[in-house]
Amino acid sequence: MRYCAGLIFFISSLVAGLISWLHRGSLPDRVPIHFDLSGKVDGYASSNQALWFMPIFLLGFSAIFGLVGIVGGIRLPMNATRGLNVVALAVSVFMVVLHNMLLGQNTGAVATMIPMFLSVLLIVIGYAMKGVEPNPFIGIRVPWTMNSPMVWRKTHERASKLWMIGGLVALCFAIVGAPAVVPILLFGGCILYPLLDSYRISKAR
Repeated sequence: MRYCAGLIFFISSLVAGLISWLHRGSLPDRVPIHFDLSGKVDGYASSNQALWFMPIFLLGFSAIFGLVGIVGGIRLPMNATRGLNVVALAVSVFMVVLHNMLLGQNTGAVATMIPMFLSVLLIVIGYAMKGVEPNPFIGIRVPWTMNSPMVWRKTHERASKLWMIGGLVALCFAIVGAPAVVPILLFGGCILYPLLDSYRISKAR
């Protein structure tokens, strides 16, 4: 599988730009763009900011991940390449859909979508990190994992399962309409716990 994360973000920036072009002239002066944990709007942007922030943001991601490909794409293990591509696709699809919903002023749908996306993203990350080999760009890259292939392997085996199971649990909470803070806290806890777990594995050798 060839590394194409930069290209994925570049294409998504073009799609977001097209969406902005189609919505030009139809937005109010103030557009809701940020929501609190209860789903209420707590931040606004001007129409021009709302139109063009996302395409420029995705274009910046394209440049960053394109540089990753230039610097290390050839040296990346196959499963790390796959992982970066999968995560880039998931994030770019979410960003484009979110952009379209914000410009369409579907604020209620946006507030519901964000916890669901974080849950799905956790599942995607778990899949992407399954069996990933040590590399310069993705994974749980702390000194004790980078210095020991065994610690790296065990950490990512456990983290991959935790992220997929945690993501499914968080998604269930989001689907049944639990407060947004529940899946968000599950997401944060699942992301942070493997750091502690990796340290414990390194000390148990």
